[in-house]
Amino acid sequence: MAGMFQVEKLLSIIIFVAGLLEASKDNTDDGVRLVSHFTNNMVPKMLQALTPGRENLVLAPFSAACSLALMMEAVPGQAAQEAASALSSNIADLPKLRSGFATLLAEFQSTLEDDELAGTYMKANLLSTQPLPKTFKDILTNYYHANLTENTNTNTSTGQVLELLSDSGVMSHWKDYHKLAVYTYLSHQPASPFQASRGRSIEVPMIPQVGVLRAGEFPRLNAHGVELLMEADHASLLLMMPDSVDGLDELLVKLPKEKLNQLIKSLPFKETEVALPQLAIVTSDLDLVPFFRQLGVKAAFSGDRKRTHVTTIKQNAYFSTSFVAVNSVGSVGSVLEFKAKSSRIKRSTSNPQTQIMTFDRPFLFFLIHRNSGTILLAGAVQNPTQVPH
Repeated sequence: MAGMFQVEKLLSIIIFVAGLLEASKDNTDDGVRLVSHFTNNMVPKMLQALTPGRENLVLAPFSAACSLALMMEAVPGQAAQEAASALSSNIADLPKLRSGFATLLAEFQSTLEDDELAGTYMKANLLSTQPLPKTFKDILTNYYHANLTENTNTNTSTGQVLELLSDSGVMSHWKDYHKLAVYTYLSHQPASPFQASRGRSIEVPMIPQVGVLRAGEFPRLNAHGVELLMEADHASLLLMMPDSVDGLDELLVKLPKEKLNQLIKSLPFKETEVALPQLAIVTSDLDLVPFFRQLGVKAAFSGDRKRTHVTTIKQNAYFSTSFVAVNSVGSVGSVLEFKAKSSRIKRSTSNPQTQIMTFDRPFLFFLIHRNSGTILLAGAVQNPTQVPH
């Protein structure tokens, strides 16, 4: 009887521990889903607010979400609640957000030694006449995986200035890129007229993709799309093109009502040939403060100067495509100052089962971390021949 009691007790302990582990995994999964949900919901708003007036644009929404989360951590009271509301969240969600960011950033950093990279990397620099509070330092390093550098600056009479820098990006070949040379030699058209903004038609070099891909129509959006795969199998590129040459504005208006991950899943797998413009886009020193103000984040930027507040949030982002690879990086720098504390789809003539998609008019792109569905970078292309500046 005593032996049976010991066995039952041991089984109870095992079940209890397994329950704790499962609960911990559920909390982690909930955190990742939360981060992905908040990041992706912000993407259409960013595009709608920041695309007008720019021919080409690339943004780093995941890095922007990191900045908002860190504002929730750093700024007090109303300012923190406004940052949470901008993420369609509340302060009570902060523990789950921390867990989600920690999980994703740990996965991204684990690929640092790989040739095929996709992720986000954080760096924080402190200039201060006094040390950063240990609790906040622990949050930066343990949850946001910040590479923290502290410098004593006796000229910093205002108290503490914390610079938070984050880079998001992908460096990867296209999926099965080594097979594309044969396809290009046999059938690929190396250039195509692109209907650029302001009614211009421009001959641009085209990059081929071919395979069984998610591709088809988005009826509610009057647009078509395709998901392109990369050798870094934890990343993919969604391209979305309106059916009409001047349909980008309409698409940007409709997009906030849609969930991008569901849109991707709605596309059927089909044998598809894709022609994508070769391009390079650079967004430099893009000030995100006006955008965050539109989202209702105001107290953090214009609050009591005797309290912790944010001085600037700027973003640099880069996106390029070539015959063999896609490369992109987006950076967000947040300075927080602590005071006192038609081309319609066509059919191949050689194989009627194969559809052909040529991106020869303004389109949107979304660089996606496939494991979580989180959008790392997003942007709009209206003139692929524009010289980056």
